[in-house]
Amino acid sequence: MLVGLGNPFACLLIGGKVHDSVLAKDLLQEYDNTGSHILGDKAYGSEVIRHCITANQASYIILPKANSRNS
Repeated sequence: MLVGLGNPFACLLIGGKVHDSVLAKDLLQEYDNTGSHILGDKAYGSEVIRHCITANQASYIILPKANSRNS
């Protein structure tokens, strides 16, 4: 789910066996998030998702996963 000013503006329903972070990149790319501040928990801390956010000139606050090589 993506939220703007505290209000949801996008939601993607997926099956229970699919982890949310698998489709996060696709959902982020559907919207112009230039200059946005993206918040996420450790589950969204993959390098792919972080790169997707910074490639759109947005910033993020996502705690690194314990097994992350680059935090």
